[in-house]
Amino acid sequence: MGGANCSVVGCPASKSRNRGLCFVQVPKKGVNDEWRNKLLHIINRCDERFNPDTAHICSRHFDDTCFTTGPTGRRKVIPGSIPARNLPAKSVETRKLPERKPPVPREQPSLPQRVYYFNLGDVRRDMRKLPHQWTVLADKEDMIAFGVVQDCTVTIRVNVLHDLATQVYIMGGMSVPHVCQHLETVRLGDFLSHLTMFNTCTGVTAPELQRFAEIPNGTNHAFYLHITTGFVNGVVKGTTCVRSRGCLGLVQGEVCSECQKIRKKLEQKLEKNKAKETEPLKKNDPLHSVSAERLKRELKESRQREKALGPEIESFKQKLATEKRTNDTVIISNSPVKKAKH
Repeated sequence: MGGANCSVVGCPASKSRNRGLCFVQVPKKGVNDEWRNKLLHIINRCDERFNPDTAHICSRHFDDTCFTTGPTGRRKVIPGSIPARNLPAKSVETRKLPERKPPVPREQPSLPQRVYYFNLGDVRRDMRKLPHQWTVLADKEDMIAFGVVQDCTVTIRVNVLHDLATQVYIMGGMSVPHVCQHLETVRLGDFLSHLTMFNTCTGVTAPELQRFAEIPNGTNHAFYLHITTGFVNGVVKGTTCVRSRGCLGLVQGEVCSECQKIRKKLEQKLEKNKAKETEPLKKNDPLHSVSAERLKRELKESRQREKALGPEIESFKQKLATEKRTNDTVIISNSPVKKAKH
């Protein structure tokens, strides 16, 4: 079929018989390859009589919006327009089945959890294989306690209750609930080894920041002064730090995120106090808001000023007394009573 006829399968239109139709030529190769490939895909022919370089498509297969009319009334197709009317469903009918739908991902079924212990008796059988550094602190009927002892001080304590729930404490009583697990689903040795991988949160140890904290006397404050005692080379030694109320206790690093927030607040408070200490004290300033060091410094400076002004005041008093005597002598000598006697 040459270029004088429509190349769409089943369309009888030709230039000789249908002079009122507009025939759109398929672009040459290299002119507009994208549009050319789309038109050839719609024509969908591979017979010997079909030549893509001379193929045409009549205007019956295009919408009216795909054409523009010039001043002379000649219609011209808009480049990139795609025919969508009076097209055959398929050039060659086949019995090919539709493509299979893509598989839908689904979650893997949850595996049943393995139960390691049913009661404290099962836990006692594993007590003979405790990890390094761990020891048995107490073995009662309804509770078993394990701990890590360093220099006669229990740094970590784990209590296993009768229902196999665990309680973790550090530094003599600080609870760490976020690392507790139920021993039904984890072995005792694995749980204790996991705890030794953490570090104890050091809190805020800077001495200049600790003066803003107090010993816990309630739950109103966001932080408190934590005091711990322990043995170092056989000598009792106490350490202090500032902790947040929400301190995690056991962390991967050195300081937990909650204590880091408290440290930033204390640093800001310290900067404000330093800026305030540079200002001179006023008459009505409350003394409880002034540090003891500043009170001592102000008292010392006032005494030094008083000591430096002492000689000047004494010299001024002597000068004042001398001038007073001189003035009195002049006044008496010029008085009319004394002149009358003479």
